Amino acid sequence: MDSSLSSLRSTFENIRRTQAENREKLPDLEDRAMRLKETREYAVEQNEELWAKAAENLKNNSIETDIGDRIIQISRMPPTHPTCPAANLDRYEIARIIEHHLKQPVPPNPETITCLMRDEIREKIRDAKIGITGANAVCADEGSIVLIHNEGNILKVATQTEKHIIITSREKIYPNLDEAINMVKVLTFYGTGHITTSYIDVISGPSKTADVDTAPLETASGERATSGVLVWQKPRS
Repeated sequence: MDSSLSSLRSTFENIRRTQAENREKLPDLEDRAMRLKETREYAVEQNEELWAKAAENLKNNSIETDIGDRIIQISRMPPTHPTCPAANLDRYEIARIIEHHLKQPVPPNPETITCLMRDEIREKIRDAKIGITGANAVCADEGSIVLIHNEGNILKVATQTEKHIIITSREKIYPNLDEAINMVKVLTFYGTGHITTSYIDVISGPSKTADVDTAPLETASGERATSGVLVWQKPRS
């Protein structure tokens, strides 16, 4: 069997195995999935009010900061899975890709490869002025966005750069944070078999503090400015 197909099959088998292990932790999965479907139908088809509320509240030198996405970016290959973009590549192929990119010997060791990519990504984030993310959800009531991830990279992109730009679309708008968190559980289970990701971040604006003489200042430890771009895509008939 082709090594790419073998790696991809192994990834899907791991997800199915994890789903089976965690299935009883989500006894109401079908109800949650139906709730998510109903929320999305409402939000997409009848969301003029949500759209207005969210809008109100709310690559030349760019690099991907997820390790799998970064490997794919370096290799110039298309991703093969939404949560495991490099699932078609085994560790030997990845080592050769990274070796060519870094111009240094790279052993086919997953931990070594991960550390090399992590260090490069951290350096790039440290030097960046602008961080760009999507949004897994836009919460109309709260004017917040929800970001889910496992590596911690998205939080660094959002908070360790001077300006955080969020690019998302109307399909990501949810009525409130409760419905967004329901989506997170359903999406994570079907995508990876787990109940939740390592990180669930809710961002409602740039960092701020009022610790000095109770004077509110938007110059705390995180980003100094946050901007949102909502992309309008005409619904398909």
